[in-house]
Amino acid sequence: MSDNARGTGPGEFSPSPALEATTMIVETMAATMLMARALLVAGHRIDLDGVEREIGDLCAEAVALPRAEGRRLRPALQGLLSEVEALEADLAARTGARTGTGPGPGTGPGPDTPPA
Repeated sequence: MSDNARGTGPGEFSPSPALEATTMIVETMAATMLMARALLVAGHRIDLDGVEREIGDLCAEAVALPRAEGRRLRPALQGLLSEVEALEADLAARTGARTGTGPGPGTGPGPDTPPA
């Protein structure tokens, strides 16, 4: 990537190593979500163990950035959110599970639950 594309031309913003590293993590997570979706659509089982922890770590790193740098991370984070939401929708479609707010599967009495 050219210096100008990275915003490091004359008078431009020069990202810190922390912002560059965090951006790379966000982009890698988005690519991972995209790959998980592709595998799911192809009929493969996917293993999402550890994703929640990784997202939590990413959030901690993003919050630790100076405010101006954190704002520059916003488009990448929005892209990651879009990939996570798309994966959620694909998983729900595949499993028949509901998404969104409110009670989901296993949160209320089922057909095998005796009356109270």
